[in-house]
Amino acid sequence: MKRALLLAFKGDVMRNKTCAALLIVLFLSTEAVTQDWPPLPKQGFIRGRVATPTDVAAGNAVFSAAVGGNAVGKSTPLRIQIPQYAYYKEGSTKIRVIVLQAERVDIQKPGGEVVQITSVAALKPDGRKVIGLLTNFELLGIVPPR
Repeated sequence: MKRALLLAFKGDVMRNKTCAALLIVLFLSTEAVTQDWPPLPKQGFIRGRVATPTDVAAGNAVFSAAVGGNAVGKSTPLRIQIPQYAYYKEGSTKIRVIVLQAERVDIQKPGGEVVQITSVAALKPDGRKVIGLLTNFELLGIVPPR
């Protein structure tokens, strides 16, 4: 009888230790995933207005819809949170990025047709910047994704 109780007690202790170990592993892996996303920048982005060539030169914008000092079309800022976390979709690959800029440019083609281009600029984890269409981004918001 004593032996059966001792074995049952040892089994409970082992189960408790196993559960504790699993909880620690889950906690550490959750922390690691959260740490993969850097904090959002306090500067180096454009919010609520269209970027100028001066903004690009100062490092506060990635692109400007002006070429040679002349606007390519009518630009307006996209109404999205900037900066924010996002995935940039490149084929079947999703790359973690931070959105720094988003604009829509209305370009009038010869003949009067207007084409809208929604461009988003973002910062990759390696420090390189990427520009793509809004459809290439999965916007995630201002809380670091888990």
